Amino acid sequence: MWYIAILSIMIAAGGYFTLNIQDNLTHAESAKTTILARDMAIYRDAVIAYFASHPGSAHTVSLQNLRDANLFPSWSPLNSASIWANYRASDGTIYIYATAPISAELGQEITELSSNSVMTGVFRRGDTTLQSPVFGDTGIPLPSQADLQIPNASPVWVAVDS
Repeated sequence: MWYIAILSIMIAAGGYFTLNIQDNLTHAESAKTTILARDMAIYRDAVIAYFASHPGSAHTVSLQNLRDANLFPSWSPLNSASIWANYRASDGTIYIYATAPISAELGQEITELSSNSVMTGVFRRGDTTLQSPVFGDTGIPLPSQADLQIPNASPVWVAVDS
């Protein structure tokens, strides 16, 4: 009888600790997604500033050129590496996107960070427009795949060169 009671307590304690670990992993993943969204915002601001001060320059700006122009805060991890890329279309529209698929929640996170801007979303293979987690199809055209290779499910943040 005691064995059954002890076994029941051990199983219950194991279940509790397993759920607690899973909850901690969920919070850690959420924090990572928030950090990535903030990094994307910093990168976006740097790209916009670069193109504003270099009108008529190439369609993309390298991370090294952004660093050389001192467009990142000194504390930013983007001073050493970046998973972000950019493209400026001939009409002045700037696209900031991830170079590889990232967490599916990142599209939602950048939309929340941008105060639910219609200019944030996710690229989906086969679509020609930006897909927002809040608004659905935004109608904002994306560059053709001939111009730019945006990975499927990549978050995209659009800006207009002023």
